[in-house]
Amino acid sequence: MRKILILLTVLSMCSAVNVNAQATSQFKRFEHNFYAGAGLFIDMYDNYGQTNYTIIDRGLSLKAGYGLNYYFSEMFSLMGSIGVRREAIHPFGGWDGGSADQFGFIDFPITFQVHLNDPDNPKKKWMLGLGIAFSGCTDNDTYYFGDSDSKDPLEGKTIIKDFYVSLMPCLGYEIKHVRFNIETNIGLNDVNRKYKGLYTGKKNLYNLCGVIYFKF
Repeated sequence: MRKILILLTVLSMCSAVNVNAQATSQFKRFEHNFYAGAGLFIDMYDNYGQTNYTIIDRGLSLKAGYGLNYYFSEMFSLMGSIGVRREAIHPFGGWDGGSADQFGFIDFPITFQVHLNDPDNPKKKWMLGLGIAFSGCTDNDTYYFGDSDSKDPLEGKTIIKDFYVSLMPCLGYEIKHVRFNIETNIGLNDVNRKYKGLYTGKKNLYNLCGVIYFKF
């Protein structure tokens, strides 16, 4: 009798391990993502010399990159990415003097994602994400006041810092190997470069983009 109980216990443990292995094998742990997107670029800054006067300029944001998603379960994942981004207030020229405010960045986002089944279609999912992006400026702009003879001490100097951090919430809809995202970058710190004895004001960068992901 004792041997039979031991045998049944061993068989039960083996069965539990097998069921667990089958459950974990139903989803891929790693997923490759290639993405590209475009949307609205928002440059918010105070007017130079007038701290109580905020100006909001709008332009174009473009981004593309690669992300590696790791799934803890079918519901939760964490994705690390590397991408390039181009943002410009005057992407096609034609402004009335002054700096063009065109910047290039390399981004390193880390995003925690929750994947929820669509009740109307079990093969499709909603994705809710919240991440943080570390961005390095690869193509800066310089101050230009619309006059080659300008005596302003900021003339020709670099506008923004080399690095900034942004919060990145996102919402997506997944269809097999494709996901459609709406995502935003909310700049958390003042990006204006500081110069001793010169007032440069405060600047924050934001964007709102539609992004398509191809997943494998």
